[in-house]
Amino acid sequence: MTTTTTELPSYPFVPADALTIDPLYRELQRKGPIKVRLPYGEPCWLATRYEDCKMVYGDRRFGRRLGLEHDMPGVFPGELIKNPDLLVNMDPPEQTRLRRLASGAFSPNRVAKLEGWIQSLVDQLWDDVEAAGPGADFMSLFAPRLPFFIMSGILGVHDDDAEHFAKLIETVVGMDVTPEARAAAHHQVHEFILRLIAERRATETDDLLSVLVHARDDDDRLSEEELQGLALGLWLGGLDTTHHEVGSMVFTLMTHPARWRELRDDPSLLPAAMEELWRWIPS
Repeated sequence: MTTTTTELPSYPFVPADALTIDPLYRELQRKGPIKVRLPYGEPCWLATRYEDCKMVYGDRRFGRRLGLEHDMPGVFPGELIKNPDLLVNMDPPEQTRLRRLASGAFSPNRVAKLEGWIQSLVDQLWDDVEAAGPGADFMSLFAPRLPFFIMSGILGVHDDDAEHFAKLIETVVGMDVTPEARAAAHHQVHEFILRLIAERRATETDDLLSVLVHARDDDDRLSEEELQGLALGLWLGGLDTTHHEVGSMVFTLMTHPARWRELRDDPSLLPAAMEELWRWIPS
């Protein structure tokens, strides 16, 4: 069963309220998919039930590439993300090929080597939170800074450029940003990534961006456009998504103190707890 209306509802249509599910969503789950309008782009169908979402993800008649032929709906102007070389806009087999070529940059051994460095970053940031005293703002002192420092190190962003680049990314993904400011920041981010790639082509380093630049599989190499798309996707996905996910995890544990105490008393439960938090919290 599907639901349509003459006046399409605007989406998102309920304010964010912690991590609870608004009663309106529960009502929509009983009715099935509904046609909505996002701030930008043409109307689209919103799947609200598990079965519908599973069908969309598993049916090859649906795909990201198809959206490039339309005025893509979204919370940002579609032209900024209407790039066929972005991983999020690809479907198999193109996406599969790109993921295979890029997999060397994220091999288990390479990621494991980062653990000590990441732990030192976490320790440093917790020291900053502790130094701020009671009432310290976790969402400003820790949540956005951890993914930023990690992504800067992974992609080899120089310390002198890091703060400026962070502000550009905030403008690109910010909600209260004019289209003109967002487009200008997006252009600057693109130019910055081009510079980083050129530096890695001239001098090979040990960061993950250099691995991507030199990725090769059966004489197949990432194109310049694919490299740019991967680097941009890493930044946008690695910063904004992780920032909010970390904050939501802490909020969840604070609102379920018994679970927090359970993890504090038995850290061996953390791996399973992380998997459940990733499953339960929308990203």
